[in-house]
Amino acid sequence: MFIIKSWGVCAVQNNMIDQMEAHSIFRESMQLQLGYTVGIWQVSKCQTCDIYFNGWHDAYLPFADDTCQDSALVDLVEGIFGVFDGVGSDASGREAAISTASQMHSLLKESTCESGKDLARLVDQTNRLLVSSSDYDGSSTTASVVKILGEEHNCFKLAYAQVGDSRIYLVTSSGVRRVTQDEVDDERNLTHVVGDRLTDHVCVQFGEFFAKSGDCVVIVSDGVTGSNKEAAMTDDEVGQHVRSAGDAFSVARTLITNACELDDLTVVAIKFT
Repeated sequence: MFIIKSWGVCAVQNNMIDQMEAHSIFRESMQLQLGYTVGIWQVSKCQTCDIYFNGWHDAYLPFADDTCQDSALVDLVEGIFGVFDGVGSDASGREAAISTASQMHSLLKESTCESGKDLARLVDQTNRLLVSSSDYDGSSTTASVVKILGEEHNCFKLAYAQVGDSRIYLVTSSGVRRVTQDEVDDERNLTHVVGDRLTDHVCVQFGEFFAKSGDCVVIVSDGVTGSNKEAAMTDDEVGQHVRSAGDAFSVARTLITNACELDDLTVVAIKFT
């Protein structure tokens, strides 16, 4: 099964299906004898506002409306996962996130990726393709991408690449590790983005790490973890929410419902079984 999500709906084996059917497929078919399950949840800023006023029952719907500027990439068979957060408050940021997610997926399926360095190279290539397109309007996006490389010594080996302030976490039974660091200045302005005309190397943060059975890898947009002191979710709190939630879908929903920032919210959770 192949699933890529970015427009608020899913394409499964290239057939468009409605959101709740997609949700059911995720719930019932995640395992696929791959050694991991995946949960994805996303709400837009508009939905977040409505949820704050009308209760969290709306968070049972896992897919955002079409105002959301976040995009998520999930390919179960290839082991490719990502979160992309469009920069700005207009449609151009959304288009940058969608385009980057789609382009990254195409490049990863066409190219050999055996390390974090390879993954970073593909992120840089995606940046060049974005800024060289004839309709490029200066828009940009963050990018946090994980690729499962294979199994080594009873663990999964994963590559990661990061641009911006979406985050990647590894949560184990004993603690939480923030794999990436926010690329921001003292005023929380992004220092690196996909959509930069001035450099060929936007991705300076990459590497590999290992996950074993019971561990959970979480990729989140900054709306989940918060960008100011009042709305911030600490790394320890992320770990507590993940460990208390159980399955991958519960992890994704728990992080969404405990977010404190009025923003687009996206979580991709990969639970190794």
